[in-house]
Amino acid sequence: MLAVISAIACLGGGCSQREPVRIMSWNVLVGFNTYQQEGDPWPDGAKRLELAGDFLLEAKPDIIGWQELNGWTPQRLRSWTTPMGLGHGVLLKERGYDLGLSSRWPLVVVERHLKGMHHGLLHVRTRGIEVFVVHFSPSRHAHRLLEIELVMQRVEPLLSAGRPVLLMGDFNAASGQDDALFGETGMLWWNRWNYPIDTNGRPVTDVLQRALDGGLIDLWVQERPAHTPQFQHRPRIDFILASPNLAAQCTEAIWLDTPRHHVMSDHPPVLVELCLDSPGAP
Repeated sequence: MLAVISAIACLGGGCSQREPVRIMSWNVLVGFNTYQQEGDPWPDGAKRLELAGDFLLEAKPDIIGWQELNGWTPQRLRSWTTPMGLGHGVLLKERGYDLGLSSRWPLVVVERHLKGMHHGLLHVRTRGIEVFVVHFSPSRHAHRLLEIELVMQRVEPLLSAGRPVLLMGDFNAASGQDDALFGETGMLWWNRWNYPIDTNGRPVTDVLQRALDGGLIDLWVQERPAHTPQFQHRPRIDFILASPNLAAQCTEAIWLDTPRHHVMSDHPPVLVELCLDSPGAP
């Protein structure tokens, strides 16, 4: 826990003459509304929102990709995040399990896509970066494979053109690069969720593999220590993936799997830092 707090505080220290840009992906559990399940640690929604606000003021992200903004409007999102320096924000559909994006810089919505997606796909351009926010099906693995294919059909031409790309969100899927981290606790959660396993009894990882094979890089895998401990709580299903040109500018990536963050949501946020040159046009 102390190491994580220290890492957040030290973000920005390695950028020299370039600008540190902090990017976060966070599934916030039904929009910080009150949600109770026996045995889970979440306080009421108002308290979770307060705790999240305090955390964001500390972490100082510049771009946030949101999942599960249930009941929010673009106006409410901007009103809440503007004091954090995030004066620009959009939602995908303003209903159901919504996606959103907040940014310190002006943004352009490139595409809002719902067809064939369980919760949808939001593509926004901000600070010259093509940002895709997703939340894949929680229960249908075959549908997740269709969803990642729809996403990569949009991402791969951008990668071929040399565009800086980020793909972030709740994939409801595992990465083969995390296989060594799935010990007994991780597998207990995986089986509890009824997620698919292969013939060796290990998590199926083809959804994430499609993105990696398509040219994206998992920033947490790139930056994490070589001897990262096995999952002690829920295993990782939230990712920030980057084009190679952005991954080369990444200086830190943290998966905030801590008791503090477990109280705010059932998903730990992912926070990365990029050291970028002067901003491009949105």
